[in-house]
Amino acid sequence: METLNKIIEDIICCPNCKAGIEYNKGVLSCLLCKSVFRFHDGILIMMPRGVEKSQDKEREVREKVANEHGAEDIEKIYKVIKKHHCMPVMIAKADEYRKRFTNDQWVVDVGCGSGYYWKNSKPGAKLILIDFAMSNLKAARIILKDTEDILFVQADASCMPLKENSISGIWSVQVTQHFPDIVMKKFLDELKRILKKNYFIEVYNLNPDMMHRFVYGLFGKKFHIKGQYGDMLQNKLNSKELLVLWDKFLGESEYKIMFSELFFHPNFKIFPQSKIIPILERILDIFPLFTKLFARQISINIKS
Repeated sequence: METLNKIIEDIICCPNCKAGIEYNKGVLSCLLCKSVFRFHDGILIMMPRGVEKSQDKEREVREKVANEHGAEDIEKIYKVIKKHHCMPVMIAKADEYRKRFTNDQWVVDVGCGSGYYWKNSKPGAKLILIDFAMSNLKAARIILKDTEDILFVQADASCMPLKENSISGIWSVQVTQHFPDIVMKKFLDELKRILKKNYFIEVYNLNPDMMHRFVYGLFGKKFHIKGQYGDMLQNKLNSKELLVLWDKFLGESEYKIMFSELFFHPNFKIFPQSKIIPILERILDIFPLFTKLFARQISINIKS
């Protein structure tokens, strides 16, 4: 990893006023507004003042859940992850994504959670893992302690402490689906600010697939697609809706809608973790009209 002073010079800025930062004796200070930021257990805390309040409840819930599931016990963390993600699929996806970049480029994982998919990933981009929940970042630090070139930052996606034109890629797994409209708008504006001219975006959300709708309807149950879901917002978007949402990034860019976690469906108590699944999914990728009917995840990939 580059020295912290070099990272600060090239990448980090004040989340409040976007001015430069200086580092002295473990403390980061804004050169303009004099805001002060510190490290805690290897995690750089850079939450902005006046952070968007619409996600306060979700942040509170995520902190609580992460602590209850053992934010510092790797076995407990993995046990929970396996109930929510097909780990072999996402590990393969993250590995492939990171290898797209060179070691002098930076990629931001927005809403990293435990960041398990980066463990043992092949050399490529340096990683900035951002999450607004400290407990998630603590879990990520434990899982990724032996993984090189990672900076852990507690920050808000709607006001990131990153310099203009400093980032080469954005990766995010099932996070933006929880953003209220105001947060999503600010997030997209932030991406426009921080991304370099040549970038690659890969964002995953839950897919409003036909299989779930059919099965739920068969048993007279409602399949949640949009709106409040328990303590948080959850909006599942189809391919057309994703293209509308990300319209300002499309232009002349190359983009593709992909489908994944074809065999992993927690709602139906199906939790496969076989290493052969990524291979099967790669084969089925040639039939997108088929896979979109029952894939659990949908993603948008944008290359400038």
